[in-house]
Amino acid sequence: MDNWFLLYLLTRLDAVNGLSFPLIFLPSLFTVGATVYAFFPVEKYSWTTKEDVALAETRRTTLLGWRNKFAVPLLVIGTLIAVFLPSKNDVFFIVGGSALIEAAQSDTAKRIGSKSLEAVEAWLDQNMPKKPAPQS
Repeated sequence: MDNWFLLYLLTRLDAVNGLSFPLIFLPSLFTVGATVYAFFPVEKYSWTTKEDVALAETRRTTLLGWRNKFAVPLLVIGTLIAVFLPSKNDVFFIVGGSALIEAAQSDTAKRIGSKSLEAVEAWLDQNMPKKPAPQS
């Protein structure tokens, strides 16, 4: 039963890897928007009152707080998923490649290889014409 669960998890890797795009894109938009809004100079305009400046300052600190609490961690998590979580094809390549290397390094593979080489050499000795001796 454990093998079935492992195979199920391997097939879900692409779906989990697909989450990395929204986890990177949406917090990036929020981070850029909050940062631009935070540095927008509301107090320089003549139509603003002291209440407007105070409200803008409150919004500025709130947005930067949300950015630091939510957007930046989600951005880091999405980037880590995108970079370190392999796709389904990558996992199959890793598993298949390691199994192939283990099989090639086994004693059976070495015996088969040496027997195959002996058989090819014997066939070549029987079927290849002999080179004439160099004439002096």
